[in-house]
Formats: sequence, structure tokens, C-alpha cells
Amino acid sequence: ENQYEANFNIVTGLPVLEYKNQKDKLYNMLYNNGRPFEFIMHYGNNDVVKKIKLNNIKVISQGEGAFYNYILENQGTIIQSRVEKVSGTVMIVDTGYKTTDVVTMENGRYIEPMSDQLNKGVSQMHQEVLRLIMERYNIKKELKDIDDIVRNGKLFHNRKEYDISTIIRDSARPFTEDIVENLYTISNGDLGGLQTVLLTGGGAEIIYPFVKELLYETVNVEKIYDAGYSNSRGYYRYGMLLKSQGMFGTDA
Repeated sequence: ENQYEANFNIVTGLPVLEYKNQKDKLYNMLYNNGRPFEFIMHYGNNDVVKKIKLNNIKVISQGEGAFYNYILENQGTIIQSRVEKVSGTVMIVDTGYKTTDVVTMENGRYIEPMSDQLNKGVSQMHQEVLRLIMERYNIKKELKDIDDIVRNGKLFHNRKEYDISTIIRDSARPFTEDIVENLYTISNGDLGGLQTVLLTGGGAEIIYPFVKELLYETVNVEKIYDAGYSNSRGYYRYGMLLKSQGMFGTDA
């Protein structure tokens, strides 16, 4: 209530297509011509004018956030044991609910021609799980229920428990095969020339065993820990790296 002004540095990200087309627009909106944002907070009957000024802004692609999460510690220092795995060309596959972002980094630099967005996501797998549950058990469920069912690998219905691990595999494998086929296309057929493929996003846990199996003889595949939140953690770690290099100042 007694704080009226604050200064921040921001690192944030956009999905691949939005990054390609709107990163400058987002930057300009956040920068606000160098002016602070003013608003009013209400504390009972007391109205307090607040000002927030953004000193430095960095907009990156969401997949880059996962990359920085993988290679950096919380303080922004490099994890030396992972340097070799990302020293060449790295592809980050970020499987979300409706889309999958593919971001390629070469020696830590974003490569736009080898980055793309696929209109395939976890919802597609969930719909297939829904269909197979109806087909094999004659049980009708709603799409909104499937996320918890898939995470648990079990279905409870009429006081009976069903192990649906086979249904999950039968839904995830063709989906993953489609994703991997697109990775070959995005890499111009040179997937074997990559150093590492990193899996992140909400669908990483499901597709990881299949991607690893399909690409076992082609390229190293790893799943980023706690993949659903790796982008946001990566923004923070990248910001700390920029701060340590004096690019974000030292006061925020």
C-alpha cells in the first residue's frame, strides 16, 4: 500500500508464429515509449496511484525459454555438464494443448528457418483416448475429464477401475510418429545432424518414450525436467544471465 513506484526488467516469450509476426509489437507495447504504466489500487477507501516502469525488455520464442532452462542454473550460470549436448544444433519440441512449437537453436542462437509451429497438440491425443475408451469399454467420458485420466493412466467408472495404459500408448504412438515425421521435414532431412532434441511442454511426458524409441539411432533425445513450466523458468534464468553480463543493470 505504501509503495508507489517500481522498476522491472522483463524476459517473456511468444509461440513461434506469434514471435515471428508480433514480437516487435509486444516489445513496443511493453516499452510504452519509455513511459511508466500508471494505475490505481484500492485499499478500502484509500485509492493509491501506482507507477510501473519497464527498464529492459527481451522478447524471445517460448522454445528458447526451455533451452535456457536446460542450459542455465537459477543464477544464470551455465551448467557445464550440458554444454556439449547443446554446442551444435539443438531442436526444442514444445508440445502444448493445441499446437506443437519446434524451435531450433544453433550454438545458442535462434534459427528462424528451422523453427515452425505444428497444428497438433495434446488435445488431439486426448480425443483419440476418448474415442478408444468408448470403443473398447463402451464408456462415454467428456474431453474435460481426459487430462486427469491420462495422467493417472486409470479410469474409474461404476465403482470399477480400468487400466488404460494400452489406450494411451495406442493414442500417443501415431501422434508421436506424425510429430517426428514433421521434425525430419523442418530439419530438411538432416535430423541426424542435430546435437540434441529437447522435449518440453505439457505433452512431453507422454511422447518422450516414443520419440526416444523412434530416434534412438538418429539423435540424442532428452525430456526437460518439469517440462510444463520449463519456458517460464527459462525466461527467469536468461534474465539472470543478462543481468550478470550487465545487459539488464544490477538493480532489479
